[in-house]
Amino acid sequence: MAQIDLKALDLNLLVTLDALLRERHVTRAAQRLGRSQSTISHALGRLREIFEDPLLVPGRGGMVATARAQALEVPLGQALGQVRALFEVEADFEPATTRRTFVLECPDLLGLLLPELLAWMSVQAPNARLSFTASWVSCDMSTSKTR
Repeated sequence: MAQIDLKALDLNLLVTLDALLRERHVTRAAQRLGRSQSTISHALGRLREIFEDPLLVPGRGGMVATARAQALEVPLGQALGQVRALFEVEADFEPATTRRTFVLECPDLLGLLLPELLAWMSVQAPNARLSFTASWVSCDMSTSKTR
């Protein structure tokens, strides 16, 4: 098989192949992906060209995976899992640049620490906001010196 130019490859084809391998049926794969049967059939044709293999052939009750398609199932599932994980990773929290509002509900005595907390936040998280409630007061405060 020739080396694939990833810039020219529609990576949605891999999602389609995954659905086809799971369903072993073009119509059910189309339903799974919210696409038309025609779209999935066309994608299967493109996948066959790319992999130079029929991948799925008609059989009793659906499609039968070729040896090449069977060999792709596990690595394909792993690769798609890794791609999904790219979008699930949260960036590290950076107090110095955050613009988040932190909500704090505190008992009366903890409220005595608010001046120290605000002083700390004004240095460490200058653009953060603090919203707090206690039985004696409810307040929204900004730690920014420009607000």
